[in-house]
Amino acid sequence: MLFPFLMLALLHLLSVNSVYAEDGITSEDSKTLARFISNRLQDNFEQQTKFRRLKEEYNGLDYSFRKWDIATLLSDLADEVQNKFLRVRKCLIHLRTRVQQQYQLEYQTTTARIVNRTNNIDTREMLYSNKHRQNVSFTESSFSTPADVSLNGSKVEKDIFWTSNLKKSFMENREEEPELIIWQYFCTENGVLRLYPAISDDLEGKGTVEYDCRFQPWYIEGDGCPRDIIIAFDLSGSMIGWPLEMAQNTASQILKLMSDNDFVGFIGISRDPVYITDGDNKPVKLLSRATERTKNTMNSFIRNIEPSEEANFDKAINAAFDMFDESEKIRKSAMCQKVIVIFSDGTIQNCQETLMKRN
Repeated sequence: MLFPFLMLALLHLLSVNSVYAEDGITSEDSKTLARFISNRLQDNFEQQTKFRRLKEEYNGLDYSFRKWDIATLLSDLADEVQNKFLRVRKCLIHLRTRVQQQYQLEYQTTTARIVNRTNNIDTREMLYSNKHRQNVSFTESSFSTPADVSLNGSKVEKDIFWTSNLKKSFMENREEEPELIIWQYFCTENGVLRLYPAISDDLEGKGTVEYDCRFQPWYIEGDGCPRDIIIAFDLSGSMIGWPLEMAQNTASQILKLMSDNDFVGFIGISRDPVYITDGDNKPVKLLSRATERTKNTMNSFIRNIEPSEEANFDKAINAAFDMFDESEKIRKSAMCQKVIVIFSDGTIQNCQETLMKRN
């Protein structure tokens, strides 16, 4: 925007007869031109940046400076985080108590009832929520089931019915912690997901979605303690073809379900144990935390592995227990459940004694 104003200033200068003298432009005329350009530039700057308005708003702020001690700041932050966790825990306990009551009252003492298998939510009661980024109803809860779960099963019908009575606890939690609690949900062992506040967009009124809450990390973690899992692949020649493909697909699903709290390792069952290699091409003989990067690396390795030799199960099982022991020594372990998942197309041979001895 500067160039047009300079041109305008030049035209203004040429249109004023008094600006010329025998020696050219006078000193006074130069000052006049400079003031003219300066004023126009300032007006344009304020118009484009809203500087004057921002300056007024900034001057109206009530602010102060305060010195902080880093130890005090961290201590206060820890107290604040702990307080929030305690408040969330209180809401979870409240919901858990309600779940236990309703399960015993409705599920164990009654037969299957005729239930409303659809989410008949009055869309007129649904309002857009900035926190939830969609239309929701705070007066209802909604349910969904995986597409491959039949709504006609008596267990599923029971779950739909008794979880509908969790709405009261959902609403009480929201009233207690309106800023802290955003979504509340509960998953049954039969795959019924009860959600609050209610939504309808992805349910299409059918209560069926391509989502199974039982296979989500938050459900699996809540069902038990973290795990140390070693995936062991039979690499004998008989695994070539569909047995290997089936094993690879199953192993991928296991990795997908693992969380950051779990640890995972891999051993190929061949003449000698086969390990994943690191960036320096060294065998990884310890467990690794099941981060997304670890799981992707292991999944890629498993997808590209090729059987070729006979399988020595005894050596592989011993190597798996060694991996557990060495990882636990340096605390690369969940220090809880330990599982060896063996993929093979035949009978596990020559390792019963090792299993009895080291298990």
